[in-house]
Amino acid sequence: MPTPYFNSQSAITPVSPGPASNVQQQIVDAANNLLPAALLVVGIAAVFFLVLAGLRYITAGGNPDRAKQARAGLIQVIVGIVIVVATFTIIKMAVGFGQQISQ
Repeated sequence: MPTPYFNSQSAITPVSPGPASNVQQQIVDAANNLLPAALLVVGIAAVFFLVLAGLRYITAGGNPDRAKQARAGLIQVIVGIVIVVATFTIIKMAVGFGQQISQ
């Protein structure tokens, strides 16, 4: 007579950690899920600061100090965008290279 608390149909089988490729796949999946969201947030912030620096430049009104500060802000935003795009590209290349090695 089977016990009411345990039978072969309802047994939970333990999950083994699996090979290293499982961990690598989890890292790839996490990167593929997080990077686009992070890139979206950074892109929205970059557009906001680019518009803000442009408005500061337009409203400088002939004051050379304010125009210089606004120009510096524009340059900082552009450098930030370049850094983010380069970082995104490097991470995507590293993930792709890691997938090629593991296969």
